[in-house]
Amino acid sequence: MNHWDRIEAVIAGEKADRLPVSVWRHRPTLDQTTDDLVAEMIAEQQRFDWDFMKVMSNRLHCVEDWGSEIEWPSTPEFEASVSRYVVERPEDWTHLEVLDPLKGALGREVAVIRQLVAKMGKEIPIMATLYSPLTIAFKLADESGNVVFDHMEKHFDSIVEGLKVISESTRRLASAYMDAGAHGIFYAIQMAGHPRFSKGLYDRFCRAD
Repeated sequence: MNHWDRIEAVIAGEKADRLPVSVWRHRPTLDQTTDDLVAEMIAEQQRFDWDFMKVMSNRLHCVEDWGSEIEWPSTPEFEASVSRYVVERPEDWTHLEVLDPLKGALGREVAVIRQLVAKMGKEIPIMATLYSPLTIAFKLADESGNVVFDHMEKHFDSIVEGLKVISESTRRLASAYMDAGAHGIFYAIQMAGHPRFSKGLYDRFCRAD
């Protein structure tokens, strides 16, 4: 079986020659430009021959275009960190605008998908990475989670307005990834196990009406 045969068999509930396998990791210093990231991911795929490729965009690509100030690492041992968060006060959520997925940092990641699909898509499925809206909110405000939970508990209207903008931006990015040829989406959810994430907050912010 080739990679596609193996993945399709497992999805269909059929027997494959073995379970599909893939591994992924961030690539600091190489994940800030399209060409560098594409070249590194292809080199690693050629070395290990994984069954599918999960695109490892830099961990802050989803907030770059909203103006987060980011300290980029100069060596691969460290990941990027936020030096100034966009959201500091409850009213800051209401200033967010829907992003164009074909411009800026998001456009860079769409270009990564397009290049990888063109070069590797016939050999292996390409999975785009998409952060959940609430995960993006944490990255916009404070990755400890405390600012977001304070606003979820005390400033419902403001943060919901921001989450609506983030959700629409996320929806547009997902569509752009699929239009670029992605074969699927890896939906990344972070902070779900945070000790302040109560059932009440989950029911209010995460459950569909």
